[in-house]
Amino acid sequence: MTISRAWATPLTIGAFALSATTGVLMFFHVEQGLQKELHEWLGWALVIGVAAHLWVNRNAFVKHLRQRTAQVLIGLFVGLTLVSFAPLGEEEGGGPRAGMRAVVDRVTHTPIEQIAPLAGKTPDALVDALRQAGFEEATAGHTVSDLAEGDREKEQAAIAVLFPST
Repeated sequence: MTISRAWATPLTIGAFALSATTGVLMFFHVEQGLQKELHEWLGWALVIGVAAHLWVNRNAFVKHLRQRTAQVLIGLFVGLTLVSFAPLGEEEGGGPRAGMRAVVDRVTHTPIEQIAPLAGKTPDALVDALRQAGFEEATAGHTVSDLAEGDREKEQAAIAVLFPST
């Protein structure tokens, strides 16, 4: 297959429009339907479109890279991308997210029988709800961590059963 502007540019434009729209909606917490999933999965279409667009326009891209402004801007975004991986002290008590992580960690490592009063239910009711949600091995002595076996999605699903949103 030949990479051509005929499909690379429209793919880039369409994928950018979708990614930008869903990203802005998620930023403002106006998520509905499949927006998050489309944003995550069809973001790959943007990556492919941009890569194809860069390939087709590689001579112009190389020319841009020789300009100081392009070097500074691209370098800035590469630097910001690298900084985004830094924990910034969140694991050691920094910021509101660290507090929330501490609460979730405490809840996931506390036996269900001790979580019951916090959830406003009996231990038996919580165990029944967990079993109905697919955690067949659940007992009052288990913790969410025990049930999830290191799987974050299972952990979140169990927490959602214990503390359903109203």
